[in-house]
Amino acid sequence: MTAWIRGDGIRHLIVLRAHRLSAAQHARLLRLRHDTGVHLVLVWHSRDPLSPRLERSVGVRHHITDDLAAVTRRLARPRRDTRTPTDSPELPAVPGSDHATFLGDAAAVLSRVDYVRVAAVYHQAVKTACRRLTACGRAPDLARRMLGYLPAPRSHLRTLYGTIPHGRARRWHATVGLFRFLGDLVADSPGRTHTVTWLRGAQAAFERHGLPLVLPPHLNHMVGVGLTTTPLTEQVIARIRGRVANPAHAAALATVLFSGATHRELTFLPRRAVTGDTVIFPSTHGADHPADLGVWVIPASARPLLHAAVVFQETRAVPADRLFADAIGRAGRLHRTARTCELMLPALHPWRDGGLRSTAVLNFSMMFPDAAS
Repeated sequence: MTAWIRGDGIRHLIVLRAHRLSAAQHARLLRLRHDTGVHLVLVWHSRDPLSPRLERSVGVRHHITDDLAAVTRRLARPRRDTRTPTDSPELPAVPGSDHATFLGDAAAVLSRVDYVRVAAVYHQAVKTACRRLTACGRAPDLARRMLGYLPAPRSHLRTLYGTIPHGRARRWHATVGLFRFLGDLVADSPGRTHTVTWLRGAQAAFERHGLPLVLPPHLNHMVGVGLTTTPLTEQVIARIRGRVANPAHAAALATVLFSGATHRELTFLPRRAVTGDTVIFPSTHGADHPADLGVWVIPASARPLLHAAVVFQETRAVPADRLFADAIGRAGRLHRTARTCELMLPALHPWRDGGLRSTAVLNFSMMFPDAAS
């Protein structure tokens, strides 16, 4: 319960008919309040006064009121970003052209209706990428611009890189920024051709800002995030939340769906790899080069699940350093979780084989032309 409350960012908990709970149950609720910081409201349908029970719990601050309006005024909360992949059908097959001829080539091979859909997604990608590039600042080179798209806190990132010379930290930071920028664009993609179209639109946006972006020549046939992964729709998340009680098991299934990561990568994923909306980790083969880092942007709908898993593992009787400890395993635990949710696991591919990593390798030499490694 603690993990789910903190993972979901729940700030208010209202318990009806609280007068019917036992002293032990009251103590458990007060402990939950202490561990989560939640605003706890006990609705007391009895003439038996509540105060003596609370006063027996040392250090519990409370306020008794019969003013319902005063209570409900505290319940307003900002809306959380719950973007999920669109329910629209997948786009038709798109050409493998770069941004310069992409739309022209699409118009030559697609029907008018299909072209209009592809063009709309492409132009939306250009608009979104331009807005985010502008928010990163106005540095003239790609490396410094990508530093503006790092997940915070930056000081925490170096602990994820391992032992690297201090002078090379900027290269690693910029590469992570590029990973996160592109990963954020496609994190909620409903399928391969949407992803390709989004990345071609982003390529055009980078060009407008004087920042050439090279994409792999065989992008249409590559694997990885947004290409061979499973979109996390509202229905998928609701099914996982409704059928899986253990936060680590729920988060492991969601992660394999949106990342397509191998069981080995998920097994060794450290708990501290989750940094806000991003997962950053050295690959299982080590990280001798910035592009060897694994970087996944967590789809908005899956973030509460991964945050709950972090809390769950760190608050166990014996805290676990691995994010998915006991949730993967050799006995098919992950497959059993998927069957429970009636979900098919996507084809699994190592991070090093994915399209985003290939993109970072291609652009690293442009960001740092004098880099020796």
